Amino acid sequence: MCGPSCDGAWQDSRANAPFTILKREEGGYIYYNQHTGHVEMDRAPSGTYNSIHKHPPQLDGGRRILLADYHVHPNQRFDRSPSGHPFDPYFSPADTKFNISINRYAMQQGNPVDVQAIILTHEGVYWRAPVSDFRNVTPTAYITDPFQGLGSGLLGDL
Repeated sequence: MCGPSCDGAWQDSRANAPFTILKREEGGYIYYNQHTGHVEMDRAPSGTYNSIHKHPPQLDGGRRILLADYHVHPNQRFDRSPSGHPFDPYFSPADTKFNISINRYAMQQGNPVDVQAIILTHEGVYWRAPVSDFRNVTPTAYITDPFQGLGSGLLGDL
């Protein structure tokens, strides 16, 4: 999807488990390390079948630029929550609120770019800029230069 680390999150989410209750959201952050020139990732602790709680991003004293927050939506449209509601693979209001708060935090810490949001689903990989710019990328495609000039295909290197 967006490289081995994201694929690890997909696999760890148990997205193909037969029961919703066995699935869990996985995710974390994607950074650009200004000192090494490499893209790095931090994974958050595993979530539940419909939520994940991420720690604050680790900007390492300004050495890292936070590029994106990402997570897996392991449920499909036809899956049902324990209360019987269908799942939507797109960005939820909670996802949007989290991305806005992470952008504010990163900006206060001197992060020079807007933090993108990425969601891995059975339907594909969705990313969006912090406002409302939704784009759909097939699971095997690269996300090309959503990071405002830091380079093309950064996620393909993960």
